[in-house]
Amino acid sequence: MAAAFADDPLCVYTQPDVHARLDQFAWFFAQLVRDGVAHGGAYCHSSLGRPDGVAVWQLPEAEDPTPDLEELEQHFGGEAYERFIAYRHFERVRSQCMAGRPHWYLSALGVRPGSQGQGIGGALLEPGLRNADQDDLPCYLETFVAENVRFYEHRGFELLAAGLHLESRIAIWAMKREPSST
Repeated sequence: MAAAFADDPLCVYTQPDVHARLDQFAWFFAQLVRDGVAHGGAYCHSSLGRPDGVAVWQLPEAEDPTPDLEELEQHFGGEAYERFIAYRHFERVRSQCMAGRPHWYLSALGVRPGSQGQGIGGALLEPGLRNADQDDLPCYLETFVAENVRFYEHRGFELLAAGLHLESRIAIWAMKREPSST
């Protein structure tokens, strides 16, 4: 999953060195996926015995899947840790946009670069969207990549907010999908 996010603006801001970034975020996403599996919100697509993509949903009743901050600092190192923690602006955006309303939160959707553009990302979203619809709850996500906005709009998400974090210069798009009755 780290390879899918190798050029993600938040990951690049957190760790400018690509090799360290891949190592640090491989650990981070492993923690995120492990939490998703434990709470029933992780979906994987694989071919030829190799994972092509993963979607991790945080269920409405689940706790924040962010790893323990001390453990995060240990794996990221001081400077990367400080940059990552300083950017946790996206958590405030989510809180403001959803205002305490229960929802399914797409923590991460990543498809291995060589497998992108084959419908895997859309297929990985489907189980979470279907479950949210069954629960009659909205879905929420944020992305830091402009090209992703259209991908999510095609799947029923609407833009709630867009902005630029001044310190990091990272753009953010917050999106929501209301439950579907079909």
